Amino acid sequence: MRDKDQNKEDKNLSDGDKQHESLEESLREYQERRRQEFQLNISGLDDIGDDIPELYSQNLSEEAVPPAAENIESHSHNTPEKDVPQEHKAPVLTKEQKRKMKRRDKKNKRVFFWMWIAMIVAVGFGIARFAMVNINDMLAVGRDDSVVQIQIPRNATGEQVAAILQESGVIRKPEFFAMYSSLTKSEGHYQYGTYEIKRNMDYEAIINHIQYNGNRLDNETTRITFTEGMDVRQIAQKLEENNICTVDEVLAAANNSEYFDIYSAINSITNDSERYYLLEGYLFPDTYDFYTGENPIDALSKLLNNYRNKITQEMKDKAASMNMTMDQVITLASMIQAEAANVEDMYMISSIFHNRLRDGAAQGVATLDSDPTVWYPYYSREEVPADQVDTFQSRYNTYEVQGLPPGPICNPGLDAINAALNPRTSDYYYFCHKDGQVYYSRTLAEHQQKLVELGLA
Repeated sequence: MRDKDQNKEDKNLSDGDKQHESLEESLREYQERRRQEFQLNISGLDDIGDDIPELYSQNLSEEAVPPAAENIESHSHNTPEKDVPQEHKAPVLTKEQKRKMKRRDKKNKRVFFWMWIAMIVAVGFGIARFAMVNINDMLAVGRDDSVVQIQIPRNATGEQVAAILQESGVIRKPEFFAMYSSLTKSEGHYQYGTYEIKRNMDYEAIINHIQYNGNRLDNETTRITFTEGMDVRQIAQKLEENNICTVDEVLAAANNSEYFDIYSAINSITNDSERYYLLEGYLFPDTYDFYTGENPIDALSKLLNNYRNKITQEMKDKAASMNMTMDQVITLASMIQAEAANVEDMYMISSIFHNRLRDGAAQGVATLDSDPTVWYPYYSREEVPADQVDTFQSRYNTYEVQGLPPGPICNPGLDAINAALNPRTSDYYYFCHKDGQVYYSRTLAEHQQKLVELGLA
């Protein structure tokens, strides 16, 4: 009986081996047919590759063997399922195989999750370390209080200052200092000269220290007086003559709105492109102290600050009541300043300009016809470059443009500004000068007669 059972068991094993071999043979035939079909019609592979379970070929040696080829499902999108031969059908997965696939998917997801967490931690650590190192340098952490001497060149950039500070051992991270300099808009405000710096000063303290000329070791000062009616070019020339900064530096700065838009008067200008110099009219004439080699931005800021302090709210309200902006008032005041022989004359000339602006066209004079506007931005014909003098045409020429020119033609003082705001009441529309004396006329005919009498015609 035992031998009979043993024989039966051996027979079952043999049948299982045969079934296993039969399955392997069926798979080889199936794969060969699919390979041939791929070579003949490659387009049919799209759906096949997606649907054949990867686990099928992996589990051939495992205990749970899928049924023979008769359970293979069709994967051809062109052949109806009922017409697909049994040998082309995909194997049906057992419950055990499905459980293994789910376990493997969960394991892969866990691995991916922890890899992702590791990457985030690594990146976060790198960012934190970068921030900590640079912020420590910005706050001067770990630096001693020893003093070094540095030399800042003219027009130094943030990168140049950073390199100088690194060489002197004041900072360790020049790239971060340069970035900080840019973000705080410190560019263009570094003062030329020699300074003493403590190594334990933070970035803000360093920048403030080398932006103030009073901290310079070579801080010699020069006192300069700018008179009423001087234009930007004349102011620039005077600064260069006193070794403060060059003409080119001043003229470039006078057109740089980036540094001066903090002033409401400059920020409110809407026709920058039409003007020769943006700051013209707002560089208040007065006496100032300058440092040798001073940054032109800071030099001009002194004049702008003085203008801001001199213009009162009462003046602004008065301009508004006349339906004029302060920019229009300053433009008119600059013309009055350039034309008038004295303070009393300013108020009468202001009256004539106001009369022309109001109803000049009805009186036969539609333009302001102010001689100083003809050659602006030059002071006179003699200043115009020789190769341009015969063809030069100013955008400010009030013999050509109606109304006020695009901007001021010089920098007026308080008397001219007050005259522009408070004109005399008159019916004059013309005036002329000879030997410091002013002559007023009501009509063109009267004015022309005066010119002939004075030998000016």
